[in-house]
Amino acid sequence: MTIKWIGSPNFDSNRKPIDRIVIHWFGAGRLTGVDAQFQKLNGTSAHYAIEDTTVHQYVKEANTAYHAGVYTMNQRSIGIEHSATPDRPASEETYKTSGALVAQIAKRYNIPLDRAHILKHSEVKATRCCGTVDIDKIIRLAKGESSDTNMTDQQAQDYVKAIQKKYSVFYKAEDVFKYIDERANEIRALQEAMGVQKKDISSLKAELITKDKAITVLEKTVEVTQNKAVADLAKMEIDCQKKIDDLKSAYAIDSENTIDKYKEEIKKLKESGTTVEVPTETALKVRFKDKTPIEKLTAMLEIIGA
Repeated sequence: MTIKWIGSPNFDSNRKPIDRIVIHWFGAGRLTGVDAQFQKLNGTSAHYAIEDTTVHQYVKEANTAYHAGVYTMNQRSIGIEHSATPDRPASEETYKTSGALVAQIAKRYNIPLDRAHILKHSEVKATRCCGTVDIDKIIRLAKGESSDTNMTDQQAQDYVKAIQKKYSVFYKAEDVFKYIDERANEIRALQEAMGVQKKDISSLKAELITKDKAITVLEKTVEVTQNKAVADLAKMEIDCQKKIDDLKSAYAIDSENTIDKYKEEIKKLKESGTTVEVPTETALKVRFKDKTPIEKLTAMLEIIGA
């Protein structure tokens, strides 16, 4: 790694043992703007600034730079600026260069590569710095790990061993991975079950809406059918009554005609000198009451002795 010396008037030699690295971002502009800013006698500086593969140095590590906003932290730390802004994230080259520089500094001063010792500026003082810079990614790169969060099999094994050592719990690595896989499978099964349940609920809702519509249509149909049936029954009742009345009228006329005919026959018999017992008209009406035409004729023939 090539480091270009730029220099800054903003520093002092009141140093304490170095045990921290503080990460910053430019916030605006590029590396040339940082160079110009730190060369002004304005009380701000940092030890290093990185843009892609370029590294500039402003203050020697043996001196205190004014970067953290808290003097006691300045005395014990190394400050590193990174080329990044709210609209421009740090490039992969910037991350790789930073990882390499942090690894060198940590090795020189025996600084642990963890979040307790590699700090954001905002963790020292309230500020937006270091913004979009991914400090965890810098630590992974400083450790020689991949820049992404996917571990290799060996890294995973090492991670399990580290956890076991830290908590004095000694499980076989394969058991830990098996447990993780089982939990992952359970989560996937739950997600699938929830998806099916959501689908079933949606189907049930649709089915209920369809049935509700069908019931409404059926109720209207039944109401119309019932009204029509009542109307039809009323009409049938009227028609039946009319038929009954017609039959009654026909029966009365038939009865009267039969009696008149019977009278005529009696009259003829009298004129011929035949002796017959002639019932009164009232008796005839009683005798022929509620009889069919055939029954009436048969009765008449019996009376005249035919």
